[in-house]
Amino acid sequence: MPTEPTNSSANKRIDAPERATEALAGGRRWSLAYWTLFVCLSALGIAPVWVSDILPVLDAASHLHLMRIIHEYGDNLLYQHHYAEVNAIVPYLTYYKVVDWLQFFTDVEQANRLVLSVCLLGIPLGVHAYLKSIGHNRWLVLGVFPWMLNSDFFMGFFNYLMSIPVFLFVLAAHVRFLRKPSLLQASLVASLLIFLAVTHYLLWGVSLALLPLLAFVLGSKKGWLRGAAWGVRDIGLVIPSILVLMPWFLSYFVFADGVKTPDQAVLHGSTWMQRLLRIYSGQHLTPLDSITQIFERLFNRFAEQPAHIRGVADLIFRRHGELISSIWLIGLALWFIGTVKRRQEKPAEPEPA
Repeated sequence: MPTEPTNSSANKRIDAPERATEALAGGRRWSLAYWTLFVCLSALGIAPVWVSDILPVLDAASHLHLMRIIHEYGDNLLYQHHYAEVNAIVPYLTYYKVVDWLQFFTDVEQANRLVLSVCLLGIPLGVHAYLKSIGHNRWLVLGVFPWMLNSDFFMGFFNYLMSIPVFLFVLAAHVRFLRKPSLLQASLVASLLIFLAVTHYLLWGVSLALLPLLAFVLGSKKGWLRGAAWGVRDIGLVIPSILVLMPWFLSYFVFADGVKTPDQAVLHGSTWMQRLLRIYSGQHLTPLDSITQIFERLFNRFAEQPAHIRGVADLIFRRHGELISSIWLIGLALWFIGTVKRRQEKPAEPEPA
């Protein structure tokens, strides 16, 4: 008895929905695994904030005292006698005001722990948003979790710590704006830059130069004129944040409202250029010192170390931070090389029906 001929094309059309269903189910399983691991590592990252009675960070006490002064200033005559209230938008404002508002519901220490936890959680979330915006594998975010408890956390640089996730979200929003410009996306980038400016000025200053530069580099792929136009356009994104901080800059550096006596003029400088040089002259850390700290103190800021590495055994058993830093930087370099060499794969042509 002859067998009936099979239609391979029809079978492929029948199997296609099944394969799509299996792929969808597999994608959901991987997504569940990803977010489960994400939540577990995030909980591990913020655990040190809640397990101790006193935060083991250097500047925590001074920050807590300042935030308590801000919250109780209106009702405390002693604070009013020794401190002057400044009605201006200044850097560092965001962290202090958020903790100030939370103090209406809890004490200053618990409010600070809550805000600090959100800042730490924002680091992997910001990296996740950035990876999604540039189209890279989201699993790369797993390499960021060791950075949650970074040296800035142990030093107590709470304001700067809050600015890190904001900076990452700025980058993610800017990438989406470059890919699909719109007034709504431009407003989002400008708003995030304003938020970053009143959180900490360092990464905001980086953004002022980085965003137009990225726009120029990406736009120049379509021609130098296009790159120049994109760079000039993105300068407009940073102007609102500059205007927000301009009164503070003029008051503090140019007009020097805080310099009231000749002694203060000698200490801080009588001109705005002298005051800028006094602050940014590198008397604490030179630029070279700051760069070498990335390698030496990335994961063990307070570890005692001899002057020179004494062989591989010394590196492995006594310099854990430098070892992890080395592996991290090598991985980062390999990731960068892979990103540069990445080529868009040509999609396979569909088979004829």
